[in-house]
Amino acid sequence: MTLKPESVKAAKYHFKASDIGVFKIGNLNEITKKLVQEGHIYGFTDGNFSLIDLIYALLQKIGQSDIVICTWSAGIKDSHNIKWMLDTKLIRNIKIITDMSFPSRKKNYSIALDNLFGSENIRMARVHAKFVLMQNDNWNIVVNTSMNLNANKTIENFQVIDDKELFDFMMCYTNVHFDNQKPGFDVKFSEVQKSYKLFFNETLETESEWWKF
Repeated sequence: MTLKPESVKAAKYHFKASDIGVFKIGNLNEITKKLVQEGHIYGFTDGNFSLIDLIYALLQKIGQSDIVICTWSAGIKDSHNIKWMLDTKLIRNIKIITDMSFPSRKKNYSIALDNLFGSENIRMARVHAKFVLMQNDNWNIVVNTSMNLNANKTIENFQVIDDKELFDFMMCYTNVHFDNQKPGFDVKFSEVQKSYKLFFNETLETESEWWKF
């Protein structure tokens, strides 16, 4: 699929400029303060905060980080809030992985993501998994969750883990897609399939104890 902004009708997005940089922290600070180095926390949301709010709260705790977001879908307001975190230096570098169906399901949104973050920072995958990786000199955070990068108004689960070995394993999945695939959303299925096979046919065979993670 070739994404051409000029071919897309003007989209009306349901947020205001004043929504950007505003997060529903609620009791999230009480949750994140329980996270210690080499520790983990697990919880359910109450529908009052979303993945974007958890990302913000974690960055407030651990400081500026490089991050990876793997999501089946992405909301436009939350994507703009990620860009705000980049602009305000909470996020140093970003990599985004979406399911390969995203540009056909949400064409306007995929164009917006491409404009916000650049094709070089985006890859597609055969994926329904959702996770976030955050790394700086002191932390190697893995967030496993049921939440996509959009509004999550029902109960969702999340697990936040500081573990270098697990982080490296998840980063291997990320690197397979970024190292072996054309950037952005205009990618053939065969390329996406190649990354899928590379990871499962090679990576998991060499990581004989991957299941212990």
